[in-house]
Amino acid sequence: MAARSHQSRSVAPRLLTEVPFLGQSLPIEMARSPLPLERVVEREGKLLLQIPACIPADHLAERVRHLAERWLRAQARHHLQQRVNDLAIRLNVTPGPLAVKDTRSRWGSCSARGNLSFNWRLIMAPPWIIDYLVAHELAHLRELNHSPRFWAVVRRVCPDYQSHRIWLRLAGERLMNW
Repeated sequence: MAARSHQSRSVAPRLLTEVPFLGQSLPIEMARSPLPLERVVEREGKLLLQIPACIPADHLAERVRHLAERWLRAQARHHLQQRVNDLAIRLNVTPGPLAVKDTRSRWGSCSARGNLSFNWRLIMAPPWIIDYLVAHELAHLRELNHSPRFWAVVRRVCPDYQSHRIWLRLAGERLMNW
């Protein structure tokens, strides 16, 4: 009986000390505040979190992770929109609306209507990986397949796209599991 109850207990989440961002690790610095306000700011290569002192210690790790993820999602939306805008001009395509989603099986997609969707975890990858995936989805606005013509469009932005695909196969799972 004691063994069963021990197994059913969940392990407390570990307090994050850093967060992956654009291929780098941002150290997390946390400050407890008497005010009931939460803030997340990136400054001088660090992610500064202000967390209300009223958050109990046993909920702190969960709160830090939630705030870091919320910040990463906002950064993903902003950064991906910039990259889509820039690369769409280079490829002479007009994409539809951009969505940033929480998916576990894919990095991005392009609908037949030209709507682009990206996984928010993409913001953790290096900038050249982000550009490859944005170029990949934008190339679908020209070719809705993976034909040689499609890859020629991708190559215009990412001549070394094959090594980027290898990087995603080797390191992508670690980011997907974050």
